[in-house]
Amino acid sequence: MVNLATNQVQKVITGKQYKFGVPVSMALSGHDLFVDTLNQDSSGNDTWALTEVSIPDGQLVRVLQNAPYHLSNPTQVFACGPYMFIANLGPSQSSVSSGPGLLSVSEIGGGGYGPGTITQIEAESGILDRVISGARYQLKGDSAMECFHGNLYVADTGANAVTVIDPATGLPLQVLRGSEYGFASPDGMATWEDHLYVANGSGGSVTDIQFNT
Repeated sequence: MVNLATNQVQKVITGKQYKFGVPVSMALSGHDLFVDTLNQDSSGNDTWALTEVSIPDGQLVRVLQNAPYHLSNPTQVFACGPYMFIANLGPSQSSVSSGPGLLSVSEIGGGGYGPGTITQIEAESGILDRVISGARYQLKGDSAMECFHGNLYVADTGANAVTVIDPATGLPLQVLRGSEYGFASPDGMATWEDHLYVANGSGGSVTDIQFNT
């Protein structure tokens, strides 16, 4: 943690209790920081955790892992309203050799995973709301999320689509796909006013979608 006014380091958050093996992504909600991380158990198998840290003092709030959260190769943790969403690529379909601290984010997002899921929790309590999955969501490689007009948008590189989800119910509202969108492995999103911008990782392009409000 760095004080931006003085550029002085406030503290370095570390310790076994945080489960910070390989931090993958982070998100803020209220006064807490959420970090999804890759760890390894005593047998060398990959395990995943979502660590919540209090921003004012850097103290550990909780670590969420194992069942029932179904964290599996998460690529992004994202806050939308009172919820935290974790995009999971799903179990690896091929072996990846790695030692402690050696697996990079680019390797985590590689091929050979699926099916994709999204873990939804209450940000304040850490209580699991639901694990979003199923054919109707068309999640094959969910890699980026954005909160836009109160809904969750999920860019999926495997499906070349963007799935729109109602955070309150977890139900799919729409799946944006088709040649008119020009999606090519969409892997990033940003918003401005009524525009949703989608970065196409293998298309050398950005899709600008304007919504009527």
